[in-house]
Amino acid sequence: MEGNRLRVQLHSIADTERLAEALAACLTVPMTLALIGSLGAGKTELVRRLCGKLGIPAETVTSPTYVLVQRYYGKLRVVHLDFYRLRSAEEAWDLGLDEWLVEPAVTIIEWADKFTEVLPEDVVFVHITPQADGTRSVDVSARGVRGKHVLMELQREYARGAGGIS
Repeated sequence: MEGNRLRVQLHSIADTERLAEALAACLTVPMTLALIGSLGAGKTELVRRLCGKLGIPAETVTSPTYVLVQRYYGKLRVVHLDFYRLRSAEEAWDLGLDEWLVEPAVTIIEWADKFTEVLPEDVVFVHITPQADGTRSVDVSARGVRGKHVLMELQREYARGAGGIS
């Protein structure tokens, strides 16, 4: 663990569940989570686990790759977007992104690295990288005052749950 990032190695679904639980405990609204990772990296699985911790039935959470936007209601409202099929930042704005980023919800954007220019000042970045051994390396960073506050709380919350962090 470093002051401005959290690095986690996920060896199992239980590890993903633990990260989701720690993240759910730290989120405030409005907040944006920018998920970055290759196809099959585990972005949607993390969203599914996070939503489960927010009282949203995990089985209702699906990738918004084709519908582009999903909305879920639990302890916090969640707006789940996917930039994978978008060709330009203008298309992201056409989805109503400016309204979703300020509503009292957690906005989760998969493939957020495609159009970083549309991301708000306060954002938590979650980079997921599959490893050759089947594990996932997760690097969480943030920008903006509120984003950095969430990251700091996440570091504390995750550290309470034991090892696997650096």
